[in-house]
Amino acid sequence: LSQCLNKDDKPISFSSSSSSSAHYESPLLLFKSYRLSPLYRTLFKRPLSSITHSNAINHSVIMCHHESQGKCNDKSCTAQHWSDIEMSHDDIVDDIIKYAPSNQVST
Repeated sequence: LSQCLNKDDKPISFSSSSSSSAHYESPLLLFKSYRLSPLYRTLFKRPLSSITHSNAINHSVIMCHHESQGKCNDKSCTAQHWSDIEMSHDDIVDDIIKYAPSNQVST
């Protein structure tokens, strides 16, 4: 697309020059599978291990509000903490393999 409309119905022009693409944030960044796109690593300069998309967040459990201000010291806290959502290198590889069609993965 050479032109899109913003929320005020005013046209926005996009060009292929690097200066204009530096300000553009793709809505595809919201999807975990977008980390498989070559643009994720090249244009947006994010590694596959970025916690933005390589995480073990349980969406049914709240994040600990103490961690937003520092560290939670409550050993009986049942909320999620940063240490709970970080994935190891092996976990990230396993998670990425899940995107491959099942008939192409040999175990």
